[in-house]
Amino acid sequence: MSGGPAYGRPARLRFAAATKPCAPSTAPRAPSRGHPATARAMALAALVLAALALAGCGGRRAAAATQATQPPEYPWQAAVQGDFLASRDGLVPLAAAGSGAAGAEPAKEAVASALALRAAALSAPASGGFVLAALNRYGLGYVEPSPDGAAYKVRSRNLPEMGGQQVAGLWPRDARDSGFLLELSRDPFTEGLPPRSDFSPELLVIEGDGAASTLPRLGEEGEDLFALLPGPSGRWYAEFRAEAPLGARLRYASLASPENRKSATELRRDLFEAALAPRALASGPMALRQAVSALGLAAGQGLLIRAKDSSGTDAYWLSSGALEDAAEAYAWLSADGDRAVVALRSGAAAWASGTSGGAARAFTVRPALPGAELSGIAAIFRAGGAGAATAAPGAAGSGAAGPANAGLAVVSWESGTFPLVSAAGISVVPLP
Repeated sequence: MSGGPAYGRPARLRFAAATKPCAPSTAPRAPSRGHPATARAMALAALVLAALALAGCGGRRAAAATQATQPPEYPWQAAVQGDFLASRDGLVPLAAAGSGAAGAEPAKEAVASALALRAAALSAPASGGFVLAALNRYGLGYVEPSPDGAAYKVRSRNLPEMGGQQVAGLWPRDARDSGFLLELSRDPFTEGLPPRSDFSPELLVIEGDGAASTLPRLGEEGEDLFALLPGPSGRWYAEFRAEAPLGARLRYASLASPENRKSATELRRDLFEAALAPRALASGPMALRQAVSALGLAAGQGLLIRAKDSSGTDAYWLSSGALEDAAEAYAWLSADGDRAVVALRSGAAAWASGTSGGAARAFTVRPALPGAELSGIAAIFRAGGAGAATAAPGAAGSGAAGPANAGLAVVSWESGTFPLVSAAGISVVPLP
């Protein structure tokens, strides 16, 4: 037995306890001397090869329209859905990876196995300036909107500390800065395979610029951190696991902060489970209740919603019915709780805003790949409430449109069932 409730642990516990920049063109240069026709032919070949190299990086498909209105550092239009694959080079446009067109062969990274890279956790700082994705065994991915919200850029950063590591949790660290707390665990499927970290950290502090520092281990000698979640009281709750001759030994504790090991207090298992038990949605934030209502679910369909926000809250809400009958859903709220977006694994989604008189709107996240399902969500809400834009399907970076008035949602997705995930990544979707 794992010792804790399934709903009180990150997904890796429930199942396991069970751009790179375009390389400089290598096209040959036209010779400085020789036959003029030969020189012209060589020059033309160089231009064609250079153009193909740029196209292969997925970079400038709507060049004329995009560059005329947006700074080149924000190449993707925010008014259409953009899909990105988690790859050995970080987050790359799905079409450029070879999986974007209908009937296309899967990308080279898309191998059905436990080794597929995944966007395992999403979060955003209180400043709202970007969404951070933590990628298993790779590092970090960033989605950053332009100042006017009409476009965005996606960039990646490799972290050696995450080599051979699974992502277990990601939370904003402090409302006063743009830092994060990242929980890692040893990946049983990739231990001993490159890339591998010699640090084997449990907790990292990720600064706003992406720099990482390791925190002291929370457990005792021989213990691994098995689960970590913040509770509604403001304290954190941890489960530790140690291998023993007759099976695993489990221990529970509460902490004032994961950054203060000395603040730990021993806890009984029943108190640990009670602290992290789902709460009734009827007592939850109004915006979240409105967003769930806008989904238009069938009568009696219950949801188990994991709801996070930029203040570090990470809680489970049960909309109705029995826990074992509830469908999984994911939500992101503004720090003040006045705006919320919720999504089901199927892609059905809705958002609500108290600043728009309680208005709520449903929308759909198009599957990035056939059969892909959502596994998490974070959002950047813009001031001004609901607009008239709709989430139209489209490849990343194409289409000319105005800003997404309500903001952007970033969802993580997976094709296949853990641990046999064939491909995974993120989609960036405008809030209508």
